[in-house]
Amino acid sequence: MAYATTQDIIDRYGEDQLLILADRDGDGIADEQVTGRAIADADSEIDLHLFKLYDLPLAAVPSVLVQVAVDIAIYRMCNSDALVTEEIRRRYEDARSILRRIAKGEVQLGLPELEKSSGAASSPAIVNGPPRVFSRKPGGGLP
Repeated sequence: MAYATTQDIIDRYGEDQLLILADRDGDGIADEQVTGRAIADADSEIDLHLFKLYDLPLAAVPSVLVQVAVDIAIYRMCNSDALVTEEIRRRYEDARSILRRIAKGEVQLGLPELEKSSGAASSPAIVNGPPRVFSRKPGGGLP
């Protein structure tokens, strides 16, 4: 599930910004391979932070995750340090900070979280079986 689309990038930062980063062949059109890879990388990074708290894929994508995905994707599209401006780096670092805070539970997405204590984790395991044949008592042998 994609948290953002190419259109989300255009809506937030404009087509000119997208072309600067993703038009590698110079034809005036953002290369789908470049944008697709950057968005997929952003999705993976977001999923890494969410998988312990939420069932993935999410039923709905909160707007904060769209923004995070866009900022990560833009950073990932920068194929050289010359394209990574201070603003792009700051947005990327802010996005990662939000993801860390979500993973720690400091920021809530307003979505149903996974059950923190399932029956297996809160109940001890009970095993039934035949009586012991050997003992841990010194001298070994039968109990």
